[in-house]
Parts: sequence; C-alpha cells; structure tokens
Amino acid sequence: MRVLAQSIREGLGLVPALFVRSRLTAVDAAARREGSRFRYQVRLESINEGNTEAIWAGATIQFLNITTEQQLAAHDIHAWGNAGTQVLQPLKFAPGELLGAFLDDGSWGKKLAQNLMMEAVVQAWKPGQQIVLDVVMTSDLPRMDIQIRAWASWRLPDGQQLTDGDPSWQEKIRLDQQRIPCYPLSVGFSP
Repeated sequence: MRVLAQSIREGLGLVPALFVRSRLTAVDAAARREGSRFRYQVRLESINEGNTEAIWAGATIQFLNITTEQQLAAHDIHAWGNAGTQVLQPLKFAPGELLGAFLDDGSWGKKLAQNLMMEAVVQAWKPGQQIVLDVVMTSDLPRMDIQIRAWASWRLPDGQQLTDGDPSWQEKIRLDQQRIPCYPLSVGFSP
C-alpha cells in the first residue's frame, strides 16, 4: 500500500521519483550543575528515509546564547559525529565567521555567523544511513537556547539539485541564522 501511495504521488508530480528524506529520529538534551558551572549535552540523530543517496547531508545545532568570541572561549566544547561507520569531525562556525546562508534577496551566499553553529556533514549519504551529532560543553550560563535541524541535498536524473530537511524547507515555522527552517529547543535551569 505504501509503495502504491508513493507511486501515485510520483505520478501526480507531488514527490520526485528520486528523493532523500532527512528525518530527525532522536533529539536528546540535558543539563546539570557542576560546581558553579553548567554542563550541557545535545545529541541529534537523523536518518535518510528516502530512496536515493544524498550528495551532502547534515545535522545542525546552533547555540543562540554564544554570540561573541569571548563567550565561545569561556566554554569548554567537545563535539563528535558519525554517519554509519564513518567518523565525522563536526564543523564549527564561531560568531563572526563566514558561513553559507540565504541572503536578503533569497540567493545563497556568505554572511557572518551571529552565534555558534556546529554541524556534522557527510557526503554520499545512503538510504537508511544515520547521521549523529553530539556536543558537550560547560558554561557559566544556566540556560542554553538552541536551534536544531537535519538536511540533505540530492540530484534528480535531469541534473537538478534539490535540498530539503527536517523541518521541511517548505515550512517557514522558524528560521535560523542561515534562514533555514529549524526547531527551537531550550535546556537548563530557570533563573
């Protein structure tokens, strides 16, 4: 039945025949006190629920409270990731560094990061394969506001490249600093 429904959607042009569906399957966030500081751990898991390989895919965490180099230096941050058996060294974009983003005119370009962004990125992401991003940090901040998402890019037979994610890029529920839809998350202690 699921195959029939997929075939009908493809025949109606609602879903491309080849697609990648990047789906967040787990989001874990925890905070605890360690003396006068706070320890945070955030873990994202995403899986390719599509029927083709992604050119690039990733899991992204943005830390909205870390907006300056001084704040970044005051945090002890460790990050790691994997995609199947492949170990990934997560990318880190510090506040003030250039990162790819949608610009005011809607085109893709470079802009300065407003806050810390960590991203586990993999090339040739196969259907059924998982991406995991783990970030652990200690901070003086009792609460951490975060934005999270998963994404993937793939090619159609005609060479056209598509990108989508979780949340869907069609939904404009909340946009992150790259102007890409994301989910908000807060973890920690209320003052």
